[in-house]
Amino acid sequence: MKLKDTDMLEVATPKLITKLLSNSTAKDLWLIAAENLTAIAYEDKNDIHRVAKNPKFAAQTDPMALATTLKRYIDLVLANWKDTSNDNSTNEMKASLPLFVEMSKYLPHVNPSDKYDMAFRGTSLGSDARAFVQRSSNAKEWKKVLIAGATYMVYVGPKKNQFTYKPHRDVQSWSVSKDAASEFGNYMIATPLDISFFFDPDFLSNYGYEHEKETIHFGKQPMKVALMVRYGEYLNNANFNTYDESYDYDSPLTEDILVSDEEGTLSIPM
Repeated sequence: MKLKDTDMLEVATPKLITKLLSNSTAKDLWLIAAENLTAIAYEDKNDIHRVAKNPKFAAQTDPMALATTLKRYIDLVLANWKDTSNDNSTNEMKASLPLFVEMSKYLPHVNPSDKYDMAFRGTSLGSDARAFVQRSSNAKEWKKVLIAGATYMVYVGPKKNQFTYKPHRDVQSWSVSKDAASEFGNYMIATPLDISFFFDPDFLSNYGYEHEKETIHFGKQPMKVALMVRYGEYLNNANFNTYDESYDYDSPLTEDILVSDEEGTLSIPM
């Protein structure tokens, strides 16, 4: 599932290019992509540079030259993201969202395949998360599942719909695979896939890290999530075999607590 220059012909409209290049970050990426063009005529390459200065010239530029430039642009943005998901690559992805939205109208691999229905993130959480496990250790509130050869406990109790996760960045990496997400900590959160997720993992694997089964979420709005805990972590805390002196276990049970890692903040009902 690889992107071809010709795939971008329907996407590379003057309207889309004008909207895309209104963003300074996207314009810089367009110019970098233009420097990597070797398969188009010299005069077409000049036109591509002229479009960056004034997008109205897109209507007078060879459509194949525009499509080829957009293909190089996408390769650049996604390669940067897969290499390092930091503030710079996040800004590049955010600036490119109008392009991804337009691509999703024509190219099936821009959206996750219908065979996937959930996205997952692995994380390490602190004493507040452990306190929730202790306070909800009724066996009926948890369901045992097997993930990547390891046993997890999924919370299915009365507060199961009260977990929310608020991303810190405008763009985040998730996985469609529980197995892949389980490699990143003792806890895991899951949320249904919707239109805020872009790219099928088979497509993103062209840019590296195939085993991560990555899809990409856009937006910082709070998301409803489910909570999963490694069985060993669950047993340690549910059986009160550990005790964290820094945590007030007598605090009100009705107060939600916030637990953060580098990528986001999880709101846990108490």
